[in-house]
Amino acid sequence: MDTRIDFETAKKFDQLEKVDWPTRYGNFQFYVRKGLTEVQYNVGQNFSRGPNSGEYIYPFVSPRIGPAMNLNEVLNHEDTWMDIGGHLGLFAIRFAAQFPKIKRIVSYEALPHNVSFAVENLKLNAVDDRCEMVQKAIVPNHEPEIEFFISSDSGKHSILPVRGRDNIKVPAVNINDAIKENGVTAIKMDVEGAEYDLIKAVDDWSNIRVAIIEWHFNAMKSLKPGVENSRVNMFNEIMDIMKANFDTIRVIPGIEHKKTFITHFAAIKTK
Repeated sequence: MDTRIDFETAKKFDQLEKVDWPTRYGNFQFYVRKGLTEVQYNVGQNFSRGPNSGEYIYPFVSPRIGPAMNLNEVLNHEDTWMDIGGHLGLFAIRFAAQFPKIKRIVSYEALPHNVSFAVENLKLNAVDDRCEMVQKAIVPNHEPEIEFFISSDSGKHSILPVRGRDNIKVPAVNINDAIKENGVTAIKMDVEGAEYDLIKAVDDWSNIRVAIIEWHFNAMKSLKPGVENSRVNMFNEIMDIMKANFDTIRVIPGIEHKKTFITHFAAIKTK
């Protein structure tokens, strides 16, 4: 199954699957493509059965990081979220449902085929009045369009060049312009290795109350090939930015020295 199949095409050729997903914080449904691992590796990682787990919840509650934070105190605020890497709408749906005080979630997803599913999923879960999809890549520069590299996993497409992958041209918007245009106060970022450049490109964190980042260590060497300790140095650069702009950083201690490919961390203003 090709990830470049949109909702209407999947429906027309009987490649559409509707999944029921009950949890203790809401009962959800999703449209996905038959034949892909979207339920196992994407829905499952986002929608844990309990309210205190899931990949973007993990940094706030993991005992590897410290005492668990109260999720409602941290996340149930009248924020405008920018969801960078909107995929099938999964983050937006969960956060809008679990944290009803959230004012608005604007999800940027570069692949139009994913956006077509996300739009239907937002409607299916009755959160489309507070959530919207924008079919653009968030970028650190000001190019109006960029090459986007397509994965066989619908959640792993990237603006970073990947050898052997097909690519398409997609519209793009600068991260600072998107923050200002939407009045963003919270950010979730899952961009398959482009997070280093995006975080460094942000020129004003003053209005951002919380940020949740998926960090891809496996992409760091490719960004600075041949540089000794690039993985550690680049992670520390980002930690310095977070510490300069937020009161609390929730990150696994020493993770940059381990063999982990992916981790999640959060930065919160508590004062």
